[in-house]
Amino acid sequence: SSSKGYIDYSIKLFNEIGDQLGLTNALLISAEIDVLMGNYVTAREILDNCVVVAQNSGALKELTQAYQMLANVYELKGNSEKAYENLKAFTILKDSLYSEEKTKIFSEMEVKYRTKTKEKELLEQKIKNKQIKDYSNVFIMIWNTKHKR
Repeated sequence: SSSKGYIDYSIKLFNEIGDQLGLTNALLISAEIDVLMGNYVTAREILDNCVVVAQNSGALKELTQAYQMLANVYELKGNSEKAYENLKAFTILKDSLYSEEKTKIFSEMEVKYRTKTKEKELLEQKIKNKQIKDYSNVFIMIWNTKHKR
């Protein structure tokens, strides 16, 4: 199909310019097209390549997708052992990414909380300093008034 031709061209270009993330995504799309067309052997070969590229470039989200698609392809081909292996890899990686994301969100919330706390402390200190300054001014005015006599 013409869409497959465009994807193959994209794969070639991403390879030439060294864009590993772009290459990984283009490989995923290409494999998906092959799965939809029933070309499971070609899809598996593309996904195997995709796994290598994703692992080497650290594209974990895409690696997760590749394992999930591989599990699907092996299931469609009737190879439940390989389907299970890839499903297991997908699940472990997905859980790891989920945990990593939760840790990141928690860290961001902690930073926001600490920032708000610090801002509150600074505001309270400003108010306190202003009160001290105001009291000092009042004291100086009273003192000046009493000593001018």
